[in-house]
Amino acid sequence: MRGRKLAALFTSLMIGLQTSLPIPVALASESDAQVSEEVKDLTYLKVTFDGNEHLYPLSETTTLRFIEWKDETKTAIRAEYLITQPDALTETIPWEIPVGDEVVSLEHESQEVVRLHVTESETFEVEEVVPAVTTEMYLPIELNENGSSIEQAMMIDENGIILEKKELFQYVFAEGENRTILSEEEYIALNEKPEVSEEEVEAPVEDEEETEEVVEETPIEEVEETEEVVEEEESAPETVVEEEVAEVDEATEAEQKPSQPQKAARTMTPFQLVTSVPTVTYSTHVQSKGWMADAINGEMAGTQGIAKRLEAIKINIKDSDLGVSYSTHVEKKGWLPAVSNDAISGTVGEEKRLEAIKINLTGSKASQYDIYYRVHAESYGWLGWAKNGAPAGTEGLAKRLEAIEIMLVKKGESAPGDTAQTFITSDQTAGKNPTVKPVVSYSSYVEGQGWQTPAQNGALSGTSGQAKRLEALRVGIENIPGVNVRYSTHMQSNGWMDWSNGSAINGLPGAGKRMEAIKLELTGENASLYDVYYRVHVQKFGWLGWAKNGEPAGSEGYGFRAEALEVKVVRKGEAFNRGGSAFRTVDQASVVYSTHIQSLGWLAESKDGKPNGTTDRALRMEALKVSLKNDPYTGGVEYRTHVESHGWMNKVSNGALSGTTGQAKRVEAVQLNLTGQMAQQYDIYYRVYVQSYGWLGWAKNGMSAGTEGMRKRVENIEIKLIEKGLPAPAVNESKAFKKEVPKPQPKKKVVFIDPGHGGSDSGANYYNTKEKDLNMQIAFRVEKHLKAAGFDVIMSRTTDVFVDHSTERSKMANASNADIFISLHNNAMPGNSYVNGIETFWYKYDPEYQPAINKDKHNDPTRLRESEKLAHAVQNSLISATGAYNRQVQRETFAVLRETKLPAILVEFGFMSNLAELNKLKTSSYQETLAKALTNGVVQYFK
Repeated sequence: MRGRKLAALFTSLMIGLQTSLPIPVALASESDAQVSEEVKDLTYLKVTFDGNEHLYPLSETTTLRFIEWKDETKTAIRAEYLITQPDALTETIPWEIPVGDEVVSLEHESQEVVRLHVTESETFEVEEVVPAVTTEMYLPIELNENGSSIEQAMMIDENGIILEKKELFQYVFAEGENRTILSEEEYIALNEKPEVSEEEVEAPVEDEEETEEVVEETPIEEVEETEEVVEEEESAPETVVEEEVAEVDEATEAEQKPSQPQKAARTMTPFQLVTSVPTVTYSTHVQSKGWMADAINGEMAGTQGIAKRLEAIKINIKDSDLGVSYSTHVEKKGWLPAVSNDAISGTVGEEKRLEAIKINLTGSKASQYDIYYRVHAESYGWLGWAKNGAPAGTEGLAKRLEAIEIMLVKKGESAPGDTAQTFITSDQTAGKNPTVKPVVSYSSYVEGQGWQTPAQNGALSGTSGQAKRLEALRVGIENIPGVNVRYSTHMQSNGWMDWSNGSAINGLPGAGKRMEAIKLELTGENASLYDVYYRVHVQKFGWLGWAKNGEPAGSEGYGFRAEALEVKVVRKGEAFNRGGSAFRTVDQASVVYSTHIQSLGWLAESKDGKPNGTTDRALRMEALKVSLKNDPYTGGVEYRTHVESHGWMNKVSNGALSGTTGQAKRVEAVQLNLTGQMAQQYDIYYRVYVQSYGWLGWAKNGMSAGTEGMRKRVENIEIKLIEKGLPAPAVNESKAFKKEVPKPQPKKKVVFIDPGHGGSDSGANYYNTKEKDLNMQIAFRVEKHLKAAGFDVIMSRTTDVFVDHSTERSKMANASNADIFISLHNNAMPGNSYVNGIETFWYKYDPEYQPAINKDKHNDPTRLRESEKLAHAVQNSLISATGAYNRQVQRETFAVLRETKLPAILVEFGFMSNLAELNKLKTSSYQETLAKALTNGVVQYFK
């Protein structure tokens, strides 16, 4: 394919250019979205990684270990997913996490574990992100030099992060500002590289240049675009098929010029596909313009934005077995009798408006198709798609039709767009129950650019990524009887301006002063039936949350400019995700907190240093929630509690519960710290009231406050935020936190267990049983019993991985500070299935096998003496417990015995070549006997 390139998805750049590139966008509007249990949770963890190892707990049993960059390009992180099993064993799953502008989903056993977005940073931080606003848009995944491209539907959050890629694609041809949706066939034809004949290869250079010019000048017909093309849902295009084809040598013609679409398809909404259906043709008679050119298959017929009425219409279907009949509702005449197949319905020369229309299919193929149609009505804009004789338009409201779109759809296929609100009558709009979907239009005055093209219903007005201030605003409600809007802007050095009403200018356009915040309110007799939501993109803050019904949105006191805004009007009571704080003011950050108290439950919130809890009532605090309000910077608060019998809980943040409820467990201590920019601007101070002590001293920024190991309950807490550099309470760690001094404990002995073989090295293999698996099973049981006996245990491997036996296992043991080394194996005697029994080896020097890493200790008398002692203790215990044939303690120069600096033995539990002994070795009961006996031998050795 000529000029084919894979476009990198620089998502943040694409969003920044959204105002200049006519990319079809389907906003996932909070007001329009239908909430259900099946909606995918798009929450993710935002990770900034510094290249160092960190552990992040995902749950009580799972942890994510970030290890290091994969390589110097820093495009991926090596990581591990750690799962703690019920038997305290840890399963390790290696992961590779890519870095970029896309959220990645990490899975284990086909189940999603966590969603991550990772970026490089000088510090390591993890923050849970719940997208406040999501946008569904098409982004290019393949760009061609001829202006064509393939675009994929993706879900983007307000920060420009790709949350999800969908299996939806569209083919696009762009020429200047014009964009055309192509069918797949048209796209392939447009980019198909023609075969070059030998004559063309030998042709002079000048001929090639001429051919190139011909290709470049081959036009693609453009279709008139209108303001609503992207915003309104429209139907799929139908390539014009000529019924009479001239007799031309198609092969010769194909060689002369590359294939182009016969007719440029009009711009569609992203989810429409091209289907093969008969062509429907229609023409409208427009006030002062007369009959307009034919439109086909969902194209617009009529006008928009110039207040011209439709007066008549003709409709025809080019199919002998399919016809059409239609009737129009005309000013002062009502519904006219139905006409069919290109006849005129309406009036010509009487200056009467069309107000509504009904269209039906006729003929033998009528049952195979649905005919859909929608109209653009005065005051209401585009209504929904009606079908098969249902009325579309208005009645009793004296509203003109201004445009229409008609298309055929195969029976059973989806409608071309929204099918709600197809027909509005005076009865529906009477009283207090209007059914019209609100349309709010707004325009902003941008520094150096002037007034922007009006935006509607949540679309962006202003700029993004250009550092341009807004200077003025005007807003209007287009289509709701009895509802208007008033608004005020907060301007640099002027403060809040007086209210302006319906489309009047508010602000100081051209005065060189920045807009900093806005307020909007609905007015009129029907205002109580709707809510107006609005949000502002503020310098340095980005998009803030949505304000509502007169609340301020933006910032005050920072001197930050407003750069863009969005406005939506929804029916009262509709669900709306408002996101975070909509308005930020200097020095208004507050900390709010609540405690769960024994017998009392959750107490009312306290803020900014006020106590929350009880004193002198002997009631324990059981849980804590903390959050920040009006914080002027990014970041938040995270905290954890030390709970009776649980110890320190995992960190939580921003209003989440730390502690327990319903378990009668006391909180004994707390830790709090700020994150993000808040941590750079503020300190968080806190102190607790503790049983027997009263109020302890102040702690700050992650210090512990309370007690540990003393079984004392926390009863009350105070928390406050203080800007750095301002007067603050004195902090003394010893006064804020009391900890019982533990009694010295005897140092635990450490046993290094080496399960033999692993990975590609299976060891002995008899009767479909591999030695590496048998060794691992016994090793886990040995580890369990050694720990139960009070030993610390280190394993050379815990999974089926290869570890070199020549030096690597010994290196691990030598670096572990373990006291003894035990290598676990099972034996075999090829060609003899009767040999059986247990034997234990310790080191014997052999001059033919010199040590590689243990020259100073391999033949050390003390090490040899202790190894012999350990071998006899373990062998005697194993024979005593199992009754197996005693093959005695023996000496060998095995690598793991030679290269290990500490006392070392190698145990052979039995012969896998002996089927009877192998069957016994495979049983859980015999493995338990072996593990307990080995543990008893170790205990006897250390006595």
